[in-house]
Amino acid sequence: MRADLPTGTVTFFFSDIEGSTRLAQRMGPSFRELIDQHNAIVRSVAASADATEVRTVGDSFFLVFKTADAAVGTAIRIQQELEKHAWPEEAAVRVRIGIHTGKGELGGDDYVGVDVHRAARIADAGHGGQVLVSEATRLLIDGGGFGFRDLGVHHLRGLARPEPLTQIMVPTLPAEFPPLRTESARWNNLPASTTTLVGRQAEVAAIGRLLEDHRVVTLLGPGGIGKTRLAIAAAADAVARFGDGVVFVDLSGIDDADLVPGAVADALMLEESSLEAAVDHLAPLELLLVLDNFEQVAAAAPSVSTLLEAAPRLTTLVTSQAPLNVAGEQRYPVGPLATDGGRGPGVELFFARAGQVDPSFDGDVSTVARIVEALDGLPLAVELAASRAHVLPLDEIMARVEDPSFLVRTRSAAIADRSSVVES
Repeated sequence: MRADLPTGTVTFFFSDIEGSTRLAQRMGPSFRELIDQHNAIVRSVAASADATEVRTVGDSFFLVFKTADAAVGTAIRIQQELEKHAWPEEAAVRVRIGIHTGKGELGGDDYVGVDVHRAARIADAGHGGQVLVSEATRLLIDGGGFGFRDLGVHHLRGLARPEPLTQIMVPTLPAEFPPLRTESARWNNLPASTTTLVGRQAEVAAIGRLLEDHRVVTLLGPGGIGKTRLAIAAAADAVARFGDGVVFVDLSGIDDADLVPGAVADALMLEESSLEAAVDHLAPLELLLVLDNFEQVAAAAPSVSTLLEAAPRLTTLVTSQAPLNVAGEQRYPVGPLATDGGRGPGVELFFARAGQVDPSFDGDVSTVARIVEALDGLPLAVELAASRAHVLPLDEIMARVEDPSFLVRTRSAAIADRSSVVES
C-alpha cells in the first residue's frame, strides 16, 4: 500500500486531452513529443501545488489533493500554461479536467469507492479547455480570482445519484463550450418560433419516425413550402432521443460550399471553424444536426458524408430544394397545405394568422379557401396574405393574390428578409 497517498477527505482530479486518438493518428511518431510536452506541463504545475500523482496513462492524469482550493488552483494554472504553450499549428492541445471532493479510501496502491468514479465521470462530461467541479468541491472553494457558472444537475454515466456541476470561469481562459456530454444534456439551439405550427402534425410525426430509422433525412420542396418550420418542429420533438441534443445550422446566408464546415463548427461553438474540428467534436456524440437551406451549398454534400462516417451516432435532418445524393439519404417531399373543401390546414393557417393581426377577424370560409387555393397552399404565401386581413377586405386580398407576381414577391421576401417572414 502506497504511504504517500492521503486519506480522509481529499479532492480527486482527473484530466485528459480531448481528441487524443485522432491527434495520434494525424501526427504519427511526432505525437509522442507532444504528449511529453503536455505531461511535463501538468507535472510541473502539480508539483508546485504539492499534488500526489496517483497514476498516469498516456495523456490521462489522476491526481489527488489535500484541499479543494489546491486542486482548483492547479487546474486553472494547468489550463493557463497549456493555453500559452506553442503547440504545432495542426495539433493544439485542449484538456478537460474534472474535480470532486470525497472520501479517500485506499485499496492496495490506489483509491477505491464511488467518489473516485464520480470525479472520473465529471472529467468525461467536459470539453477541452473546460474545468468542471462537483457540488462538494464547489462548497469548499471561495472563488478568489475566478468565478463560477452553474451548469445544472446532470446524470453521470453509471452513477445513480445525479450531480450538480459547475464550470470554473477565468477571464484569461475560454468560457463558452458545447453542452456537457452527460445523459441529461439534451441541449439545443433551435430557433424559437413566435407562431404555432398549423396543419402539419401528421408530417411532423412522419419525419420523427424517419429519424428513428435513417441517419440522413432530407425535406424537399420549393421555397416557402414550410420545410424549415417542419424541420424545427420535428427536431424539437426528437430532442429527448439524442443524448447530446440538437444543433441547428442556418445556411441561408451562405452560398459558398467551402464555408459549410465552418458554419457547422460555429453552431457547435468550437474554437476552430473547420471540418476537422467538427469531426473531432462530433465523433463520440449522439446528436441531431439540422442543416437548413442546403440547396445553396449543394457542393458541400461530401462534407456531410465525412461527418456521418466519422460520427456513427450522428443523425442529420436537412432542408433543401434538391436532394443531397449521399449514401443512406431518405427523402421526404414537403407538399402544400390542402384546403379540403374549406376545412383543411391551409384555411386553418389563414384564420390563425389573420386572427393575430385582427382578433375580431371572422371572414367567409369559402373565400378564404379560394385564396389558399390560388396560392397553391404555399404556407408562406398564405401567411403573408393573411397578415393583410386587418387592412384589406377578403375580396381585395383575393384580387391581389390572383396576380401571378404575388408568389414571386413572396419567395423574394423570404430570401431578402427571413427575420420578418416565416420561410419554412
